Amino acid sequence: MFNAMPKTLSISDFEYLSHESLSQVFNPPILYKYVDFDIGLYDILMKKSIKFSMPADFGDPFDCSEKLINLDFKSVDLPSVTNHLNDKMLPDQIEEVLKRVQLPGGSDPVFANKKRQYRISCFAKNPLDILMWSHYGSKHEGICIGFQFKLINKDFNLYPVIYQDEIYSIDGNVPMEKVFLYWLTVKSTYWKYEEEIRAISLSGKEIINYEPEMIREVVFGCKVPDKKIQIIIPVITEIFKPYPIVFRKLTPARDSFTFLTEIL
Repeated sequence: MFNAMPKTLSISDFEYLSHESLSQVFNPPILYKYVDFDIGLYDILMKKSIKFSMPADFGDPFDCSEKLINLDFKSVDLPSVTNHLNDKMLPDQIEEVLKRVQLPGGSDPVFANKKRQYRISCFAKNPLDILMWSHYGSKHEGICIGFQFKLINKDFNLYPVIYQDEIYSIDGNVPMEKVFLYWLTVKSTYWKYEEEIRAISLSGKEIINYEPEMIREVVFGCKVPDKKIQIIIPVITEIFKPYPIVFRKLTPARDSFTFLTEIL
């Protein structure tokens, strides 16, 4: 992410991260969602909807964990922090919060409470990743649905995940809205193969409907029976008329650990 990663992330570091994020979502490519076959067909395609999950439901214990946020308040105007906590706090309550957030883990309750306010749906850039199919595509019996979202969407915003080798402290002068966004999008480099882009709900809704023209591809896993595919393609095509959809089937290559793709 950086040539020389600092021990504490500063405001300029967050400006760099924001620039990198924008560069990845401008002229957005097709983003792919790996799912179980039935969930993809009935919930996502037939109902034209996407599920947004609470961060607490994610499998990675570090994902959106309060322990990711270590705020360094050495040079910060502490009262400004409370602007993002509760504008109805009494002065004595504010004083108590300020004392607590300066302790190790003192901001944990704030982020634990915020965690319940957000919902996220996860997408990937690559529809051909073997591990992604194994982990999220029902062991290659599922489907991968390609979306082309608008740059600006009314119900959610798109952000690339930031991958790091370490957990860094954060300068307390960094605006809290940037800290919250960082917290929702940072993961260990162990997950870098996912090339994840996150859609973060602006409303907190669990189910969000999308416009039909956003569906661009449906990729079938290599273990999905051909007969099943032949039945499903006309159904999906009819649902999304007049918008064209590319259908592809994956096949393991003979000479490398990769997939061959056949357009159906």
